[in-house]
Amino acid sequence: MKTKTLLFLLSLIASFSIVSCRKNLKLASWDVDVIAPLAQGKIDLSSLIKSKHLVADNAGLYHLQYSDTLFRIGLDTLIGIPDTTITNEFVIPIGNITFPPGVVFYRDTNRIRYKLKEIGLTFAEIRESLISVELQNTIDERILFRYSILSATLDGDTFKVEEMIDANSTFETQYDLDGYDINFTGLNGDKTNTIITNVEIMIDPAASAPHTFSAGDKFGIDLTFKKIIPEYTRGYFGQQQTLFSDSTAIDLLPNIDFDMIDLTEFSVKMKIDNGVGADLQLSLDRIGSFNSTKNQSVDLSHSVIGSKLQFSRAIDLHPTVEDVKHILKEFEFNETNSNLDELLELKPDAFIFDLDLEINPFGNVSLGNDFVRYGHDLSATLEVDVPLKVGVKGLVLSDTFEFNISDSTDQIEFKPLNDGRLILYLENGFPIEGTIQFILLDEESTALDSLFETPAVIASGVPIGIGSEIDASESVIELLIDQERMDRFNEAKQIVFKGNLSTHNKEVINIYNNGTMEFRLIADVNLNTR
Repeated sequence: MKTKTLLFLLSLIASFSIVSCRKNLKLASWDVDVIAPLAQGKIDLSSLIKSKHLVADNAGLYHLQYSDTLFRIGLDTLIGIPDTTITNEFVIPIGNITFPPGVVFYRDTNRIRYKLKEIGLTFAEIRESLISVELQNTIDERILFRYSILSATLDGDTFKVEEMIDANSTFETQYDLDGYDINFTGLNGDKTNTIITNVEIMIDPAASAPHTFSAGDKFGIDLTFKKIIPEYTRGYFGQQQTLFSDSTAIDLLPNIDFDMIDLTEFSVKMKIDNGVGADLQLSLDRIGSFNSTKNQSVDLSHSVIGSKLQFSRAIDLHPTVEDVKHILKEFEFNETNSNLDELLELKPDAFIFDLDLEINPFGNVSLGNDFVRYGHDLSATLEVDVPLKVGVKGLVLSDTFEFNISDSTDQIEFKPLNDGRLILYLENGFPIEGTIQFILLDEESTALDSLFETPAVIASGVPIGIGSEIDASESVIELLIDQERMDRFNEAKQIVFKGNLSTHNKEVINIYNNGTMEFRLIADVNLNTR
Protein backbone atom coordinates (compact mmCIF):
# COMPACT_ATOMS: atom_id res chain seq x y z
CA MET A 1 0.00 0.00 0.00
CA LYS A 2 2.84 2.41 0.88
CA THR A 3 4.51 1.54 -2.39
CA LYS A 4 1.42 2.39 -4.47
CA THR A 5 0.95 5.68 -2.59
CA LEU A 6 4.60 6.63 -3.25
CA LEU A 7 4.27 5.87 -6.98
CA PHE A 8 1.14 8.02 -7.19
CA LEU A 9 2.89 10.95 -5.51
CA LEU A 10 5.92 10.64 -7.81
CA SER A 11 3.62 10.54 -10.82
CA LEU A 12 1.77 13.65 -9.67
CA ILE A 13 5.03 15.54 -9.08
CA ALA A 14 6.26 14.53 -12.56
CA SER A 15 3.09 15.81 -14.20
CA PHE A 16 3.50 19.19 -12.47
CA SER A 17 7.09 19.30 -13.63
CA ILE A 18 6.10 18.68 -17.26
CA VAL A 19 3.48 21.43 -17.19
CA SER A 20 5.97 23.81 -15.64
CA CYS A 21 8.58 23.05 -18.33
CA ARG A 22 6.11 23.69 -21.14
CA LYS A 23 5.16 27.02 -19.64
CA ASN A 24 8.81 28.10 -19.49
CA LEU A 25 9.25 27.04 -23.13
CA LYS A 26 6.71 29.65 -24.25
CA LEU A 27 8.58 32.40 -22.40
CA ALA A 28 12.02 31.46 -23.72
CA SER A 29 13.99 33.95 -25.95
CA TRP A 30 16.92 33.49 -28.32
CA ASP A 31 19.11 35.43 -30.76
CA VAL A 32 18.72 35.04 -34.51
CA ASP A 33 21.19 36.02 -37.27
CA VAL A 34 19.48 37.41 -40.40
CA ILE A 35 21.11 38.22 -43.74
CA ALA A 36 18.70 40.07 -46.06
CA PRO A 37 19.11 41.73 -49.47
CA LEU A 38 17.90 45.35 -49.40
CA ALA A 39 18.58 46.72 -52.89
CA GLN A 40 20.52 46.05 -56.04
CA GLY A 41 20.95 47.73 -59.37
CA LYS A 42 22.94 48.30 -62.52
CA ILE A 43 23.96 51.73 -63.78
CA ASP A 44 24.86 52.40 -67.41
CA LEU A 45 25.19 55.62 -69.37
CA SER A 46 22.32 54.99 -71.75
CA SER A 47 19.81 54.74 -68.89
CA LEU A 48 21.32 57.64 -66.95
CA ILE A 49 21.80 60.18 -69.70
CA LYS A 50 18.52 59.25 -71.42
CA SER A 51 19.45 61.17 -74.55
CA LYS A 52 18.49 60.25 -78.09
CA HIS A 53 21.79 61.78 -79.11
CA LEU A 54 23.89 59.10 -77.37
CA VAL A 55 24.74 56.48 -80.02
CA ALA A 56 27.26 53.62 -79.99
CA ASP A 57 29.32 52.84 -83.10
CA ASN A 58 30.21 49.35 -84.34
CA ALA A 59 33.06 49.10 -81.82
CA GLY A 60 30.74 50.08 -78.98
CA LEU A 61 32.28 53.54 -78.54
CA TYR A 62 29.68 56.12 -77.54
CA HIS A 63 29.17 59.19 -79.73
CA LEU A 64 27.12 62.29 -79.17
CA GLN A 65 25.34 62.81 -82.47
CA TYR A 66 23.15 65.85 -82.98
CA SER A 67 21.53 67.39 -86.02
CA ASP A 68 19.34 70.48 -86.08
CA THR A 69 18.48 73.56 -88.09
CA LEU A 70 20.46 76.60 -87.05
CA PHE A 71 18.30 79.05 -89.00
CA ARG A 72 15.66 78.99 -91.73
CA ILE A 73 14.62 81.97 -93.85
CA GLY A 74 11.53 81.25 -95.92
CA LEU A 75 9.00 82.73 -98.24
CA ASP A 76 7.18 84.73 -95.57
CA THR A 77 10.42 86.49 -94.60
CA LEU A 78 11.52 87.13 -98.19
CA ILE A 79 8.12 88.28 -99.52
CA GLY A 80 5.63 88.83 -96.69
CA ILE A 81 2.41 89.86 -98.47
CA PRO A 82 0.70 92.25 -96.02
CA ASP A 83 -2.97 92.27 -95.07
CA THR A 84 -4.91 94.80 -97.20
CA THR A 85 -8.38 96.31 -96.67
CA ILE A 86 -10.49 98.00 -99.36
CA THR A 87 -13.49 100.13 -98.37
CA ASN A 88 -16.05 101.34 -100.96
CA GLU A 89 -19.31 103.18 -100.37
CA PHE A 90 -21.86 103.96 -103.10
CA VAL A 91 -24.41 106.69 -102.26
CA ILE A 92 -27.45 107.58 -104.40
CA PRO A 93 -26.97 111.34 -104.96
CA ILE A 94 -30.56 112.18 -105.94
CA GLY A 95 -33.92 110.54 -105.46
CA ASN A 96 -36.59 109.15 -107.76
CA ILE A 97 -34.14 107.01 -109.72
CA THR A 98 -35.78 103.75 -110.75
CA PHE A 99 -34.07 100.48 -111.67
CA PRO A 100 -35.82 97.28 -112.69
CA PRO A 101 -34.95 93.96 -111.02
CA GLY A 102 -31.79 92.26 -112.30
CA VAL A 103 -30.29 95.40 -113.84
CA VAL A 104 -26.90 96.53 -112.47
CA PHE A 105 -27.16 99.89 -110.74
CA TYR A 106 -23.60 99.89 -109.36
CA ARG A 107 -20.43 98.58 -110.97
CA ASP A 108 -16.83 99.20 -109.92
CA THR A 109 -13.55 97.75 -111.18
CA ASN A 110 -10.84 98.23 -108.59
CA ARG A 111 -7.07 97.94 -108.77
CA ILE A 112 -5.34 96.73 -105.60
CA ARG A 113 -1.61 97.27 -105.46
CA TYR A 114 0.40 95.74 -102.66
CA LYS A 115 3.18 97.83 -101.16
CA LEU A 116 6.17 95.49 -101.10
CA LYS A 117 9.05 98.00 -101.18
CA GLU A 118 11.44 96.92 -103.95
CA ILE A 119 9.70 93.60 -104.58
CA GLY A 120 7.74 93.30 -107.81
CA LEU A 121 5.58 90.15 -108.00
CA THR A 122 4.10 89.01 -111.29
CA PHE A 123 2.59 85.62 -110.43
CA ALA A 124 1.64 83.45 -107.44
CA GLU A 125 -0.04 80.17 -106.64
CA ILE A 126 -1.98 80.55 -103.41
CA ARG A 127 -1.54 77.98 -100.66
CA GLU A 128 -3.62 79.66 -97.94
CA SER A 129 -5.66 82.85 -97.84
CA LEU A 130 -8.65 84.55 -96.30
CA ILE A 131 -10.96 87.22 -97.69
CA SER A 132 -13.27 88.84 -95.15
CA VAL A 133 -16.31 90.64 -96.61
CA GLU A 134 -18.77 92.99 -94.92
CA LEU A 135 -21.70 94.29 -97.01
CA GLN A 136 -24.05 97.01 -95.75
CA ASN A 137 -27.39 97.55 -97.49
CA THR A 138 -29.51 100.57 -96.46
CA ILE A 139 -31.87 100.15 -99.43
CA ASP A 140 -35.51 99.15 -98.78
CA GLU A 141 -35.14 96.24 -101.12
CA ARG A 142 -33.28 92.96 -101.32
CA ILE A 143 -30.18 93.23 -103.53
CA LEU A 144 -27.82 90.83 -105.31
CA PHE A 145 -24.06 91.32 -104.78
CA ARG A 146 -21.61 89.93 -107.34
CA TYR A 147 -17.91 89.99 -106.63
CA SER A 148 -15.07 88.72 -108.82
CA ILE A 149 -11.28 88.82 -108.70
CA LEU A 150 -10.33 89.08 -112.36
CA SER A 151 -6.67 88.31 -111.53
CA ALA A 152 -7.51 85.00 -109.78
CA THR A 153 -8.19 81.84 -111.78
CA LEU A 154 -8.58 78.17 -110.98
CA ASP A 155 -8.42 75.79 -113.94
CA GLY A 156 -9.17 78.75 -116.21
CA ASP A 157 -12.22 79.98 -114.26
CA THR A 158 -12.21 83.42 -112.63
CA PHE A 159 -12.97 83.69 -108.92
CA LYS A 160 -16.63 84.80 -108.59
CA VAL A 161 -19.16 84.83 -105.76
CA GLU A 162 -22.78 85.98 -105.43
CA GLU A 163 -24.60 86.91 -102.24
CA MET A 164 -28.21 88.02 -101.65
CA ILE A 165 -28.40 90.85 -99.07
CA ASP A 166 -31.68 91.54 -97.31
CA ALA A 167 -33.13 95.05 -97.17
CA ASN A 168 -31.65 97.32 -94.50
CA SER A 169 -29.17 94.73 -93.24
CA THR A 170 -25.50 93.97 -92.88
CA PHE A 171 -24.00 90.74 -94.20
CA GLU A 172 -20.61 89.25 -93.27
CA THR A 173 -18.84 86.24 -94.75
CA GLN A 174 -15.42 84.85 -95.64
CA TYR A 175 -13.92 83.29 -98.76
CA ASP A 176 -10.53 81.87 -99.66
CA LEU A 177 -8.36 81.70 -102.75
CA ASP A 178 -6.65 78.42 -101.86
CA GLY A 179 -5.35 76.76 -105.03
CA TYR A 180 -5.95 79.81 -107.25
CA ASP A 181 -3.35 81.36 -109.56
CA ILE A 182 -2.89 85.11 -109.17
CA ASN A 183 -1.70 87.28 -112.03
CA PHE A 184 -0.15 90.40 -110.48
CA THR A 185 0.45 92.24 -113.78
CA GLY A 186 -2.85 94.17 -113.94
CA LEU A 187 -5.29 94.57 -116.84
CA ASN A 188 -2.64 95.31 -119.46
CA GLY A 189 0.07 92.95 -118.16
CA ASP A 190 2.55 95.75 -117.46
CA LYS A 191 2.24 96.08 -113.67
CA THR A 192 3.55 94.25 -110.60
CA ASN A 193 1.97 93.53 -107.22
CA THR A 194 -1.44 94.38 -108.69
CA ILE A 195 -4.74 92.48 -108.66
CA ILE A 196 -8.01 93.53 -110.32
CA THR A 197 -11.41 93.10 -108.68
CA ASN A 198 -14.93 93.84 -109.90
CA VAL A 199 -18.18 94.53 -108.00
CA GLU A 200 -21.73 94.55 -109.41
CA ILE A 201 -24.93 95.28 -107.47
CA MET A 202 -28.53 94.95 -108.65
CA ILE A 203 -32.06 94.67 -107.27
CA ASP A 204 -33.02 91.07 -106.59
CA PRO A 205 -33.85 89.62 -110.03
CA ALA A 206 -36.81 87.84 -108.42
CA ALA A 207 -38.37 91.11 -107.23
CA SER A 208 -41.90 91.74 -108.59
CA ALA A 209 -41.45 95.42 -109.50
CA PRO A 210 -38.79 98.05 -110.21
CA HIS A 211 -37.29 99.88 -107.24
CA THR A 212 -37.22 103.66 -106.89
CA PHE A 213 -34.19 104.88 -104.94
CA SER A 214 -34.29 107.73 -102.45
CA ALA A 215 -31.51 110.29 -102.15
CA GLY A 216 -28.92 109.06 -99.61
CA ASP A 217 -29.55 105.37 -100.13
CA LYS A 218 -26.16 103.70 -99.88
CA PHE A 219 -24.35 100.44 -100.18
CA GLY A 220 -21.06 99.79 -98.32
CA ILE A 221 -18.36 97.21 -99.05
CA ASP A 222 -15.39 96.32 -96.81
CA LEU A 223 -12.99 93.73 -98.25
CA THR A 224 -9.94 92.51 -96.34
CA PHE A 225 -7.31 90.27 -97.92
CA LYS A 226 -5.31 88.63 -95.15
CA LYS A 227 -3.12 85.66 -94.26
CA ILE A 228 -2.07 85.20 -97.88
CA ILE A 229 0.57 82.47 -98.07
CA PRO A 230 1.74 81.58 -101.58
CA GLU A 231 2.65 78.04 -102.61
CA TYR A 232 4.83 79.57 -105.31
CA THR A 233 5.59 83.11 -106.35
CA ARG A 234 7.60 84.73 -109.13
CA GLY A 235 8.89 88.24 -109.91
CA TYR A 236 11.79 90.41 -108.88
CA PHE A 237 12.56 90.16 -105.18
CA GLY A 238 14.45 93.43 -105.08
CA GLN A 239 17.95 94.20 -103.88
CA GLN A 240 17.36 93.80 -100.16
CA GLN A 241 19.72 93.61 -97.22
CA THR A 242 18.42 92.14 -93.95
CA LEU A 243 20.12 91.59 -90.60
CA PHE A 244 19.04 88.65 -88.45
CA SER A 245 19.87 88.06 -84.79
CA ASP A 246 18.26 85.00 -83.30
CA SER A 247 18.81 81.79 -81.37
CA THR A 248 17.71 78.17 -81.61
CA ALA A 249 17.22 75.90 -78.58
CA ILE A 250 19.16 72.65 -78.34
CA ASP A 251 19.02 69.67 -75.96
CA LEU A 252 22.35 67.97 -76.57
CA LEU A 253 22.75 66.76 -72.96
CA PRO A 254 19.44 67.68 -71.31
CA ASN A 255 19.76 65.72 -68.05
CA ILE A 256 23.44 65.39 -67.26
CA ASP A 257 25.66 67.73 -65.30
CA PHE A 258 29.42 68.15 -64.99
CA ASP A 259 31.95 70.69 -63.78
CA MET A 260 34.29 70.29 -66.76
CA ILE A 261 34.51 68.20 -69.88
CA ASP A 262 37.36 68.08 -72.40
CA LEU A 263 36.33 66.96 -75.88
CA THR A 264 39.43 65.83 -77.74
CA GLU A 265 37.85 64.85 -81.06
CA PHE A 266 34.80 66.11 -82.92
CA SER A 267 33.43 66.50 -86.40
CA VAL A 268 30.81 69.13 -87.10
CA LYS A 269 29.41 69.94 -90.52
CA MET A 270 27.38 73.03 -91.31
CA LYS A 271 25.33 72.78 -94.48
CA ILE A 272 23.93 75.98 -95.97
CA ASP A 273 21.12 75.22 -98.38
CA ASN A 274 19.69 77.76 -100.81
CA GLY A 275 16.28 76.71 -102.12
CA VAL A 276 15.38 80.26 -103.18
CA GLY A 277 15.40 81.25 -106.85
CA ALA A 278 17.43 84.39 -106.28
CA ASP A 279 21.13 85.19 -105.97
CA LEU A 280 22.15 85.55 -102.32
CA GLN A 281 25.09 86.87 -100.38
CA LEU A 282 25.30 85.64 -96.79
CA SER A 283 27.66 86.78 -94.07
CA LEU A 284 27.78 84.75 -90.86
CA ASP A 285 28.83 87.52 -88.51
CA ARG A 286 28.50 85.44 -85.37
CA ILE A 287 27.76 81.88 -84.32
CA GLY A 288 27.98 80.96 -80.66
CA SER A 289 26.64 78.75 -77.90
CA PHE A 290 24.80 79.94 -74.79
CA ASN A 291 24.23 78.39 -71.37
CA SER A 292 21.28 80.17 -69.76
CA THR A 293 21.91 78.66 -66.32
CA LYS A 294 25.43 80.07 -66.18
CA ASN A 295 24.52 83.07 -68.36
CA GLN A 296 27.66 82.39 -70.38
CA SER A 297 28.36 82.24 -74.10
CA VAL A 298 31.24 81.19 -76.33
CA ASP A 299 31.69 82.47 -79.89
CA LEU A 300 32.89 80.29 -82.73
CA SER A 301 36.30 80.94 -84.28
CA HIS A 302 36.53 79.71 -87.88
CA SER A 303 37.37 81.11 -91.29
CA VAL A 304 33.69 81.15 -92.28
CA ILE A 305 32.85 83.74 -89.61
CA GLY A 306 32.66 87.21 -91.16
CA SER A 307 33.29 86.05 -94.72
CA LYS A 308 30.81 86.85 -97.52
CA LEU A 309 29.38 83.66 -99.02
CA GLN A 310 27.95 83.86 -102.54
CA PHE A 311 25.06 81.59 -103.51
CA SER A 312 23.74 81.28 -107.02
CA ARG A 313 19.98 80.92 -107.40
CA ALA A 314 18.14 77.63 -107.04
CA ILE A 315 16.75 76.13 -110.25
CA ASP A 316 12.99 75.86 -110.88
CA LEU A 317 12.21 72.31 -112.07
CA HIS A 318 8.43 72.46 -111.58
CA PRO A 319 6.32 70.45 -112.38
CA THR A 320 8.85 67.60 -111.96
CA VAL A 321 8.92 65.54 -108.77
CA GLU A 322 11.95 67.43 -107.46
CA ASP A 323 10.33 70.87 -108.05
CA VAL A 324 13.44 72.84 -107.03
CA LYS A 325 17.13 72.07 -107.34
CA HIS A 326 18.90 73.53 -104.30
CA ILE A 327 22.37 75.04 -104.13
CA LEU A 328 24.47 73.65 -101.26
CA LYS A 329 27.63 74.75 -99.47
CA GLU A 330 29.23 72.67 -96.74
CA PHE A 331 31.73 73.69 -94.07
CA GLU A 332 33.54 71.38 -91.65
CA PHE A 333 34.68 72.24 -88.16
CA ASN A 334 37.17 70.08 -86.28
CA GLU A 335 39.72 70.34 -83.51
CA THR A 336 42.39 71.77 -85.86
CA ASN A 337 40.44 74.58 -87.57
CA SER A 338 38.01 75.83 -84.91
CA ASN A 339 37.21 76.12 -81.23
CA LEU A 340 33.86 74.39 -81.59
CA ASP A 341 34.80 72.04 -78.75
CA GLU A 342 34.62 75.04 -76.42
CA LEU A 343 31.07 75.76 -77.61
CA LEU A 344 29.99 72.20 -76.81
CA GLU A 345 31.91 71.98 -73.52
CA LEU A 346 29.82 74.89 -72.24
CA LYS A 347 26.87 72.46 -72.22
CA PRO A 348 24.75 74.95 -74.17
CA ASP A 349 20.98 75.06 -74.29
CA ALA A 350 20.95 77.34 -77.33
CA PHE A 351 22.96 78.35 -80.37
CA ILE A 352 23.00 82.08 -81.12
CA PHE A 353 23.76 83.74 -84.44
CA ASP A 354 23.96 87.07 -86.28
CA LEU A 355 23.47 87.01 -90.05
CA ASP A 356 23.69 89.57 -92.82
CA LEU A 357 21.65 88.48 -95.86
CA GLU A 358 21.62 90.35 -99.16
CA ILE A 359 19.16 89.30 -101.87
CA ASN A 360 20.12 89.92 -105.50
CA PRO A 361 23.43 91.65 -104.68
CA PHE A 362 24.02 92.16 -108.44
CA GLY A 363 20.56 93.56 -109.18
CA ASN A 364 17.75 92.26 -111.44
CA VAL A 365 19.90 89.82 -113.39
CA SER A 366 16.97 87.38 -113.76
CA LEU A 367 14.82 90.04 -115.49
CA GLY A 368 11.96 89.49 -113.07
CA ASN A 369 12.20 85.70 -112.84
CA ASP A 370 13.18 85.30 -109.20
CA PHE A 371 11.04 82.61 -107.56
CA VAL A 372 10.42 80.88 -104.28
CA ARG A 373 8.34 77.81 -103.52
CA TYR A 374 6.78 77.02 -100.14
CA GLY A 375 9.06 74.83 -98.03
CA HIS A 376 12.14 75.57 -100.13
CA ASP A 377 14.06 78.03 -97.97
CA LEU A 378 17.49 79.34 -97.19
CA SER A 379 18.62 77.28 -94.23
CA ALA A 380 21.66 76.17 -92.28
CA THR A 381 21.90 72.87 -90.45
CA LEU A 382 24.50 71.56 -88.02
CA GLU A 383 25.49 67.90 -87.91
CA VAL A 384 27.52 67.17 -84.77
CA ASP A 385 29.46 63.95 -84.13
CA VAL A 386 31.55 63.79 -80.96
CA PRO A 387 33.21 60.48 -80.02
CA LEU A 388 33.27 60.16 -76.24
CA LYS A 389 37.03 60.30 -75.99
CA VAL A 390 36.97 62.72 -73.12
CA GLY A 391 38.43 63.97 -69.93
CA VAL A 392 35.79 64.85 -67.38
CA LYS A 393 35.59 66.34 -63.91
CA GLY A 394 32.58 66.36 -61.60
CA LEU A 395 30.34 64.20 -63.80
CA VAL A 396 27.10 63.80 -61.85
CA LEU A 397 25.15 60.58 -62.37
CA SER A 398 21.92 59.69 -60.59
CA ASP A 399 19.45 56.83 -60.74
CA THR A 400 16.65 55.43 -58.55
CA PHE A 401 16.00 51.82 -57.55
CA GLU A 402 13.41 49.88 -55.55
CA PHE A 403 14.07 49.38 -51.83
CA ASN A 404 11.74 47.25 -49.72
CA ILE A 405 12.93 45.38 -46.65
CA SER A 406 9.57 43.68 -46.07
CA ASP A 407 9.59 42.12 -49.51
CA SER A 408 13.15 40.90 -49.18
CA THR A 409 12.80 39.42 -45.68
CA ASP A 410 9.39 37.80 -45.91
CA GLN A 411 7.84 40.24 -43.40
CA ILE A 412 10.53 39.77 -40.70
CA GLU A 413 10.50 42.73 -38.30
CA PHE A 414 13.99 44.04 -37.58
CA LYS A 415 13.48 44.57 -33.83
CA PRO A 416 14.71 44.33 -31.23
CA LEU A 417 18.14 44.63 -32.80
CA ASN A 418 21.16 43.43 -30.88
CA ASP A 419 23.69 44.57 -33.44
CA GLY A 420 24.07 44.70 -37.19
CA ARG A 421 25.88 45.98 -40.20
CA LEU A 422 25.15 47.00 -43.80
CA ILE A 423 27.40 45.66 -46.52
CA LEU A 424 27.67 47.33 -49.94
CA TYR A 425 29.24 45.35 -52.76
CA LEU A 426 30.07 47.53 -55.77
CA GLU A 427 31.76 46.83 -59.10
CA ASN A 428 32.82 49.85 -61.16
CA GLY A 429 33.16 48.99 -64.85
CA PHE A 430 33.70 52.62 -65.89
CA PRO A 431 37.24 53.97 -66.30
CA ILE A 432 36.23 56.84 -63.98
CA GLU A 433 36.87 57.29 -60.27
CA GLY A 434 35.05 59.41 -57.74
CA THR A 435 32.61 59.34 -54.86
CA ILE A 436 29.19 57.77 -54.42
CA GLN A 437 26.25 58.18 -52.08
CA PHE A 438 22.90 56.42 -51.61
CA ILE A 439 19.81 58.22 -50.29
CA LEU A 440 16.72 56.45 -48.90
CA LEU A 441 13.26 57.77 -49.82
CA ASP A 442 9.85 57.00 -48.33
CA GLU A 443 6.71 56.37 -50.37
CA GLU A 444 6.25 60.14 -50.86
CA SER A 445 9.86 60.49 -52.13
CA THR A 446 10.92 62.30 -48.97
CA ALA A 447 14.54 61.68 -47.95
CA LEU A 448 14.83 59.51 -44.83
CA ASP A 449 18.54 58.85 -44.52
CA SER A 450 21.77 58.59 -46.49
CA LEU A 451 23.94 55.51 -46.50
CA PHE A 452 27.23 57.32 -45.74
CA GLU A 453 27.97 60.33 -43.53
CA THR A 454 30.29 61.52 -46.30
CA PRO A 455 30.29 60.11 -49.84
CA ALA A 456 32.36 56.96 -50.24
CA VAL A 457 35.39 56.89 -52.55
CA ILE A 458 35.50 54.29 -55.34
CA ALA A 459 38.35 53.39 -57.67
CA SER A 460 37.99 53.41 -61.45
CA GLY A 461 37.90 50.38 -63.66
CA VAL A 462 41.06 49.72 -65.63
CA PRO A 463 40.97 49.49 -69.47
CA ILE A 464 42.51 46.32 -70.86
CA GLY A 465 44.47 46.99 -74.05
CA ILE A 466 43.03 49.40 -76.61
CA GLY A 467 39.57 47.92 -76.91
CA SER A 468 36.38 48.25 -74.93
CA GLU A 469 37.19 45.67 -72.25
CA ILE A 470 37.39 46.99 -68.69
CA ASP A 471 38.75 45.27 -65.59
CA ALA A 472 36.12 46.42 -63.09
CA SER A 473 37.24 47.64 -59.68
CA GLU A 474 35.58 45.97 -56.69
CA SER A 475 34.65 47.71 -53.45
CA VAL A 476 33.18 46.23 -50.25
CA ILE A 477 32.02 48.80 -47.71
CA GLU A 478 30.67 47.85 -44.26
CA LEU A 479 28.64 50.10 -41.98
CA LEU A 480 27.39 49.50 -38.43
CA ILE A 481 23.67 50.07 -37.95
CA ASP A 482 21.59 50.60 -34.78
CA GLN A 483 17.87 50.19 -34.06
CA GLU A 484 17.00 53.86 -34.75
CA ARG A 485 18.55 53.78 -38.17
CA MET A 486 17.07 50.39 -38.99
CA ASP A 487 13.60 51.79 -38.20
CA ARG A 488 14.16 54.47 -40.86
CA PHE A 489 15.27 51.80 -43.30
CA ASN A 490 11.99 49.96 -42.64
CA GLU A 491 10.09 52.98 -43.99
CA ALA A 492 12.14 53.25 -47.20
CA LYS A 493 10.59 52.39 -50.58
CA GLN A 494 13.31 53.66 -52.93
CA ILE A 495 17.04 54.20 -52.88
CA VAL A 496 18.76 56.87 -55.02
CA PHE A 497 22.29 56.37 -56.33
CA LYS A 498 24.35 59.53 -56.78
CA GLY A 499 27.84 59.55 -58.21
CA ASN A 500 30.32 62.37 -58.71
CA LEU A 501 32.96 61.00 -61.05
CA SER A 502 36.12 62.22 -62.75
CA THR A 503 38.84 60.83 -64.94
CA HIS A 504 42.16 60.33 -63.13
CA ASN A 505 44.40 63.41 -63.44
CA LYS A 506 42.15 64.67 -66.29
CA GLU A 507 43.41 61.91 -68.57
CA VAL A 508 41.40 61.16 -71.71
CA ILE A 509 39.35 57.95 -71.73
CA ASN A 510 37.11 56.17 -74.19
CA ILE A 511 33.58 55.49 -72.99
CA TYR A 512 31.99 52.33 -74.40
CA ASN A 513 28.46 50.97 -74.20
CA ASN A 514 29.53 47.91 -72.20
CA GLY A 515 30.55 49.97 -69.19
CA THR A 516 28.36 49.45 -66.12
CA MET A 517 28.41 49.97 -62.39
CA GLU A 518 26.63 47.30 -60.32
CA PHE A 519 25.83 47.31 -56.62
CA ARG A 520 24.20 45.06 -54.02
CA LEU A 521 23.25 46.22 -50.53
CA ILE A 522 22.55 43.65 -47.80
CA ALA A 523 21.80 43.74 -44.08
CA ASP A 524 23.63 41.34 -41.73
CA VAL A 525 21.94 41.70 -38.32
CA ASN A 526 21.45 39.85 -35.03
CA LEU A 527 17.92 40.02 -33.58
CA ASN A 528 16.54 39.08 -30.19
CA THR A 529 13.33 37.04 -30.48
CA ARG A 530 10.85 36.39 -27.63
